[in-house]
Amino acid sequence: MRLAVLGSGGIGGYYGALLAKGGHDVAFIARGAHLEALQQRDLTVRTPEGESTIPVTAVADTKSLAPVDLVLFCVKSYDTEPAAEALAPLMARDTAVVTLQNGVDNVEAIGSVVGSGAVLAGAVYVALQLAGPGVVLRTGNEGRIVFGELSGAVTERVQRIASAFTQSGIPHQVSTDINRVLWEKFLFIAGVGGVTALARSGIGPLLASAESRLLLTRPHTGPPDDRRVPVGSSAIRIGEAAHPSALGNAGLRKRQALARKRKSNPWTPRCGVPTP
Repeated sequence: MRLAVLGSGGIGGYYGALLAKGGHDVAFIARGAHLEALQQRDLTVRTPEGESTIPVTAVADTKSLAPVDLVLFCVKSYDTEPAAEALAPLMARDTAVVTLQNGVDNVEAIGSVVGSGAVLAGAVYVALQLAGPGVVLRTGNEGRIVFGELSGAVTERVQRIASAFTQSGIPHQVSTDINRVLWEKFLFIAGVGGVTALARSGIGPLLASAESRLLLTRPHTGPPDDRRVPVGSSAIRIGEAAHPSALGNAGLRKRQALARKRKSNPWTPRCGVPTP
């Protein structure tokens, strides 16, 4: 399978490396010092199991690439629109774009550029970061990707992507209700991630305190009835052992992807729920 990774940081770099190691033809789109490192020293992946360096193809933009079978769309949410505009050279009639971003409106934004039928959604549950130019770090276990069609159908292309993940040793799950999956993760990041960043605290200590646990889990209101997505207690259970990127970004004074997700929440003005 021919793939392009748009956004070659922690998530894109890690999964792109596994797919390349699994025998797939992967091109990484990167920039700055990270691009230079990929071109000169290839991509190093560090995990609790060890360290490996994978030979990669890395370019500065999509214009030098031919159409691919699959795009892993892994940029931060605040870069969604310009990154979507860069997809054109990669797109053929059957090209699939899988967004592994956080948030609930990225599929719509990407689809407005390349067509909604080309886009699938996914959620990643793993601790990954760009440890330095050309170096991706995974802490904790292998995690998993949950992905699927917005329609819930298990299509032929979903099966092809799942097969590529299996071949590359990527733990994954095909979801028939990916919208619910996205909302559950969004609730966790928007509520819990913001609090951990402000408190400069991990999730464990916050959940251990009755007062802060109430702050994290107290219900307010939700989307209008016509857009409600049922979520269960798993949206809270996810947080017990997780480490939101918002906390790490705050410590490193990085720009928060959370800001765009909050600002772009289309139901905030309709529900009257104040959000930072």
